[in-house]
Amino acid sequence: MAKKRGRPAKKTSRSAKSASKSRSSKSKNVRSRSVKSKTASSRAASRKSSSRPNKVNLRLVINNMIIFFLLFVVSIILTQILSYSIVLENLFAIFSIAFAFITVAFLITLLVFVFMKFLRKR
Repeated sequence: MAKKRGRPAKKTSRSAKSASKSRSSKSKNVRSRSVKSKTASSRAASRKSSSRPNKVNLRLVINNMIIFFLLFVVSIILTQILSYSIVLENLFAIFSIAFAFITVAFLITLLVFVFMKFLRKR
């Protein structure tokens, strides 16, 4: 008799498991649909307002490039003026090298933005 009681319990547990699996798969499908609709609406919103941030980013890159270029020029001038002190000359030489690399990085970023702008117009 113990065997008979054990077998029906297994069958009911299997059917309960399969029912819960089908419920969970349905809820996953509903969740994925809602996520897809949210991402689609956010993409559409980001496309509408994409022109203004690009202008802001372009201005930001140009301003930073000008600032670091001026710092580069000032550090080179100070390297030439303070040539009597080896420590200060080396310090401003290192500053000028660092500012030059940063200026070149902003120049590359500016070129990327300009090329992206021309490619979008096509």
